[in-house]
Amino acid sequence: MKFVIDQQVEDIELPENLKLNTFLQEFHTSCQSTECSFGYYGFAFAQSPFHVPNIIQNALVKNAHQGKYAAVPGVQELRESISEYNKHYFKMDVDPGQIYVGPGTKELLYNLLEIFHGTVILPTPAWLGYLPQIRFLKKNYHMLPTRTNKKITSYDLKKLSLGYMIGKKFSY
Repeated sequence: MKFVIDQQVEDIELPENLKLNTFLQEFHTSCQSTECSFGYYGFAFAQSPFHVPNIIQNALVKNAHQGKYAAVPGVQELRESISEYNKHYFKMDVDPGQIYVGPGTKELLYNLLEIFHGTVILPTPAWLGYLPQIRFLKKNYHMLPTRTNKKITSYDLKKLSLGYMIGKKFSY
């Protein structure tokens, strides 16, 4: 039996963060010099040098037996707490029903991009995984370089929108 894989899946390129991680792993295994013995943490792969607090470890142990999925939008109590946090610190009254909590930012952003209809404006520099997700989902996108202070102004957005409305690309 021959399995046919969708061409879109075949065309997926290895993201830059995975290329870097593969390079570093190969480098560490092949280099015998003491200069090659530096350590590194793969933050892009959720590897962290930080200790998981005991309170979180205990909560995981206490609840591991439950073996059930949370509701699709997330745990209701957590959504309510997020709503209260926003109200207290940012004076934003956000209904908990409009708050979604997921297993990680990458998955949540992918899901958001999946249901988004429109052109994606990607501020750069950006996390290396955004552009492959946007391309995989066949979304129209524009890269918008940030300023030296990593900010985007209303002028930058107007310039981008006007440039594409009249068919010109402006250089930054």
